[in-house]
Amino acid sequence: MDRIPPPQTKDSHRPPLFFRLTNAIYDDFLAHVRILLFPFKFLLILTNWFSVFVWELGNEYTKRSFDKCGRGVRIHGPFHVTAPWNLEVGDNVHINSNAPEQLFKGEAYMIQVLQDS
Repeated sequence: MDRIPPPQTKDSHRPPLFFRLTNAIYDDFLAHVRILLFPFKFLLILTNWFSVFVWELGNEYTKRSFDKCGRGVRIHGPFHVTAPWNLEVGDNVHINSNAPEQLFKGEAYMIQVLQDS
């Protein structure tokens, strides 16, 4: 059954061409080929997992280069340290990806990040 468009009045207007084109692409084209897009979605997920894995390896390398590193130290997300050989980190320290960089600069003097007692 064909759809009958609503009658046009003076106040009603058609959406812009860009919106109509976008809706046509999503509704008419991508809806029919969605199953073909699965490999691209899978590749995107795999790439994301790989980047997280590389960040974790880099963070483990950074922890090994600390002067002293206690047990239970966790670094979540990407993390940059200048002169990590000057840093001492206590037990059960969690460093998030949004940690301020000025807390972890050890170039001029020794900095100790210790567990609160």
